[in-house]
Amino acid sequence: MQTQYPQPLGVSWVIAQLVLFLAILVAPFFDPGIPPTLLAVPLGLVVGAVGLLFALLGVLGLGTSLSIFPRPVENGKLKRDGIYGLARHPIYTGVILTALGYSIVNWSWLAIAFTVLLAFFFDRKSAFEEKMLAAKYPDYADYQTRVKKLIPWVY
Repeated sequence: MQTQYPQPLGVSWVIAQLVLFLAILVAPFFDPGIPPTLLAVPLGLVVGAVGLLFALLGVLGLGTSLSIFPRPVENGKLKRDGIYGLARHPIYTGVILTALGYSIVNWSWLAIAFTVLLAFFFDRKSAFEEKMLAAKYPDYADYQTRVKKLIPWVY
């Protein structure tokens, strides 16, 4: 059964996401901030590395079901194992953690603010996406009750 989704709305989510990525990337150049503490750089690198690992495992876990658009691919399969047994949207979790690590390493309050906005954005984008996942996969509601959305065991 082929399900049609509104193309423009999916594209809008992707464009907004790219704008937020760019804002986080350039924020340290516009935010004089304060010099990082000795702990900031290693902490940021660890947070960023954990984020990269989450995102990479999420991408590898989805395989051919991966799409940049917030809707299920036509012949995709629902993933519930591996990293998807810890968080329903591990790629979003990974991107948020990577952005946070970058912000900490650069000790940029502006980048941290944009990262908080990115986390809120991914929460809303995943809520949009989950409506379509629930429509496509009958057992998605059960998966939602067992696995947290973005932060394993918490949220």
